[in-house]
Amino acid sequence: MADPLHLEGRFVRLSPLALEHVDALLAAASEDRSTYGLTWEVHAVRFCTDRRNDRSRRAIERLGCTLDGIVRADRPAADGTIRDSAYFSLLAGEWPAAKQQLSERLAAG
Repeated sequence: MADPLHLEGRFVRLSPLALEHVDALLAAASEDRSTYGLTWEVHAVRFCTDRRNDRSRRAIERLGCTLDGIVRADRPAADGTIRDSAYFSLLAGEWPAAKQQLSERLAAG
C-alpha cells in the first residue's frame, strides 16, 4: 500500500493562488493516476501544522480535511520551542465533495 501524500507548508492564508496550487496538487494525488508511467495509489492526503496555529487549522478544515489528531512534542517550531503538531487528512472518497467546494471558492475569487 502506498504511503499517504504528506503536505506541510507555511500557509499564512489560503489566497486564490494558494488555493489553485492546493487544487492542482490534490487533483494530481486523487485523479491523475498515472505520471511518467507510474501509478499513484493515494488513499489519503495529509496536512500538518503547529497545534497553536488556529488560522492554518481553520484553513485546512475549510479544504474539507478532518483532524486526525495531535502529536505532542513532534518537532521544533519556528520560534525555537518544541511544538505539538495537528495532523489532518482528506481521504480519496472525500475528494469529490472537497473539490466541488474548492472550485466554488476559486470561482468566487
